[in-house]
Amino acid sequence: MKRAGAYIVSAALIAAVWLPVIQNTDSFPLSNYPMFSKARPSIAHIDHAVGVLPNGDTEVIPPNIVGSGEVLQAKTIVSHTIRRGRRAAGKLCRAIAGRAPNYERIEIRSDSYDVLGYLDGNTKPVKSRVHARCTARATR
Repeated sequence: MKRAGAYIVSAALIAAVWLPVIQNTDSFPLSNYPMFSKARPSIAHIDHAVGVLPNGDTEVIPPNIVGSGEVLQAKTIVSHTIRRGRRAAGKLCRAIAGRAPNYERIEIRSDSYDVLGYLDGNTKPVKSRVHARCTARATR
């Protein structure tokens, strides 16, 4: 009888270890990290503030000029503002323009990038939508 109990306990422990693999979940006691193994979209959608230089080149506005020293918080500021509409995007654009004197103009944009192309050096967006555009302080 003790032997049968040991087999049952052993089978239960083995099942607990293998269950996450069978269910394709990321869980204790065996983590298969599906967030790294599942297929990811080939297009990345990014909401951000972009500065246009006098020569026409563009640069992503640094997070501290957007409104936070943290990259993800700055991205959240831009994304939430875009969801609130053009008037809110214009207000954020003007606020950034007042803090960004090195640019000819500021744009609040949603850009889509080909992920593999970007990593291969093609850093131009495949699709872009401008939510607001304003003149920067240096050119006023």
